[in-house]
Amino acid sequence: MAKILTPEMEKINARRMKRNKGKAVRSTPMTDAWRRLIRNRTAILGMAIIVLLFLTAIFAPLIAPYMYDEMDVLNMLKGPSSAHWFGTDNLGRDMFSRCVYGARITLPIAIFTVAAAVLTGGTLGVLCAFFGGQFDMIVMRILDVWGSIPGLMLSIAIVAALGNNMYVLVIGLSVGAVPNMARTFRGAIFTVVDSDYVEASRSIGASNFSIMFKHLLPNAVGPVILAVVGLLGVEVLCVSTLSFLGVGVQPPTPEWGSLLSTSKEFLNTASYLCTFPGIFIVLSVLGFNLLGDGLRDALDPRLK
Repeated sequence: MAKILTPEMEKINARRMKRNKGKAVRSTPMTDAWRRLIRNRTAILGMAIIVLLFLTAIFAPLIAPYMYDEMDVLNMLKGPSSAHWFGTDNLGRDMFSRCVYGARITLPIAIFTVAAAVLTGGTLGVLCAFFGGQFDMIVMRILDVWGSIPGLMLSIAIVAALGNNMYVLVIGLSVGAVPNMARTFRGAIFTVVDSDYVEASRSIGASNFSIMFKHLLPNAVGPVILAVVGLLGVEVLCVSTLSFLGVGVQPPTPEWGSLLSTSKEFLNTASYLCTFPGIFIVLSVLGFNLLGDGLRDALDPRLK
């Protein structure tokens, strides 16, 4: 059957040919989404911020001029200068180096927290949407009760009960994020669970596991990606909040929230000690939010 091109489709094809210098380029939903994403300046800005922060974390020993715990008693509470770009704290430690090394603490905790929440909550959400019925009702009612407890308060309780270290912090934060992840995955799978390709897979004898994770989940990846990127920004803020409250990463480990906590007593006399860790937190959350907004627009052409 011949493919009929409307005038509007011909205009779209002409624009594509012009962009690609007359070469025909295969168009897929993912390539179209990528093109929309890279045309979004705020998304590119968010991506640049995130990449810069991750490069800072990876190459912290090369970027930081001092070790994060190196003390200079002759230069305690000195303001920003050429020797110490962000100044020094009350023990003479270089704040720029501590903020740079802080990226190695805050970002990995947030990433592992999101990974654990996605693995647990995502599995529950997919199972609930696929099997439905009594299983879905029971699991979702449990998650409703679970989700009624504020995630931050639940994290504080878990850290207080199991001890204060980074592994427990990841567990506590991920437990608080599981209900929202499960609802996100469940809602995304519901939109595709009745598709024809699911029935076709069943007809050729595909296993439930294969249908769920090889057919359903890849076709519902849009909302999932948005939820994961948005959760990364939230978890960065939660990690810093718990450390600021004294139940997260403890000094002298240079986590951004703990840097704020130990610097708050010098807010009137050395405000720069709070300013620079706060800027790192704001930049990381801003980067994930901008990228999340750009992905939302790119993955849903109706929002273009």
